Amino acid sequence: MTVIVEMAADGTFGCYPEDETQDFGIAGYGDTSEKAISDFRVAYDEMREILAEEGKQLPDYEFEFKYDIRSFFDYFDCFNAKKIAEKAGINYAQLNQYLTGRRNASRVQYEKLAGCIRKITADLQRATF
Repeated sequence: MTVIVEMAADGTFGCYPEDETQDFGIAGYGDTSEKAISDFRVAYDEMREILAEEGKQLPDYEFEFKYDIRSFFDYFDCFNAKKIAEKAGINYAQLNQYLTGRRNASRVQYEKLAGCIRKITADLQRATF
């Protein structure tokens, strides 16, 4: 199940299934993306219990989390946003506006960031110690 993780206008975070047919009334909320994901997992487990009591079964899903820009940098706070902006060819002041919610990234800027993150991910998967 793909789960969307995003920051709301009030600065809190929410999680919900991308596919509405897999919704089951499950969502998670928190003041950080990590807390929202944790709340989502709790809501999923609770829904499994509720359905089991009714003699129904909730499918056993593995979760894939899909982040908006702000929730990504909140959850993966070990990444240096300034360095990622530099690697992506984006002005850090501009990225900071996206992170604080003052502006939204254009599709072009979003793709630059996404491409940079994909490259970092691939590099990390190949890294050994």
